[in-house]
Amino acid sequence: MQDSKALKQKIDLAISKFLERRIEQAKEVSPSSELLMKNIKEFSLRKGKRIRPLFVVFGFKCFAEGQEDEIIKVSVSTELLHDYLLIHDDIMDKSNLRRGLPTFHKVYEKIYAEQNVSNPAPYAENSAILAGDILSAISSEPILESSFPDELKTKAVRKFNETNCQTGFGQELDILLELNENAKAEDVDLVHILKTAKYSVESPLYIGAILAGATDKQLKVLSDYAIPAGRAFQIQDDVLGVFGSEEKIGKPVDSDLKEGKKTLLTVHALEKANPEQKKRLLEILGNQSISMKDVLDARKIIEETGSLKHSRTLAKELANQALEIAKAADFRQEGKDFLISIADKLVNRED
Repeated sequence: MQDSKALKQKIDLAISKFLERRIEQAKEVSPSSELLMKNIKEFSLRKGKRIRPLFVVFGFKCFAEGQEDEIIKVSVSTELLHDYLLIHDDIMDKSNLRRGLPTFHKVYEKIYAEQNVSNPAPYAENSAILAGDILSAISSEPILESSFPDELKTKAVRKFNETNCQTGFGQELDILLELNENAKAEDVDLVHILKTAKYSVESPLYIGAILAGATDKQLKVLSDYAIPAGRAFQIQDDVLGVFGSEEKIGKPVDSDLKEGKKTLLTVHALEKANPEQKKRLLEILGNQSISMKDVLDARKIIEETGSLKHSRTLAKELANQALEIAKAADFRQEGKDFLISIADKLVNRED
């Protein structure tokens, strides 16, 4: 299997080239347009796992060989969509850090402050919203600009746009869960499927596979792999969001608790908690002023209720399910090996 590090470098170069062209076009509009595109490029090229573009590339390699430069260009679409969603998500969550650096709206807050704008925060958020809108508008273009047959590109873009919409539905459900003290595990799971499994795993794999000419039956096998793999990924991500470190996850360890984010960890803990534990955990969730002691108390309750063990066990079961699907799949070996390696490492990720 090709070295993922080398592929990531090629993906980064493709992202850079695509956005550099956009910067040149923006220059013709206005200096502020050029600056916005330059900041979009900086944000997009920050250190990241590039897992979605990699899934596009190896989704293609599951069924076809060659045309690597073209499928890498296509994979840029999924990273642009991801960046758009991150920028908007950070505004909704009032986050200050992304990938270990200031979030996009915080970058613009500094820009406006340096221009002596009084109360720069709302202007910065508006600029960030517009940056996300621009990324959303241009995100499908790398697919359309590729040299694959038009009918396959049309099918791929339809899947891409469908996923964008489903992710929005998932985000709305996620927001509503924060307001629901009686949220259930199945509610959280639906959010995981819409916001992670389909968007981060299934859709990128589909886009690559569609452009390789995969059949509906072959796409179904990818779904059978993607949904449990994506669910396992998100459960582990939520564990790291509470029990990880800022250095590893690139954001404060109290951010999920401050948001009042309903995850399998917190929902299961609330279900299993005694009245005193439940009262304390509800005091912490959604409290913007929590201290490190509050974080430690939340961790203790999550552990004592068995929620941490439950989440880790379920993530491992789902990852193993995906692993078995990948092992049994009748795919080209290069693509199959990548799917196996991802499932195998899924629950052991540290960042």
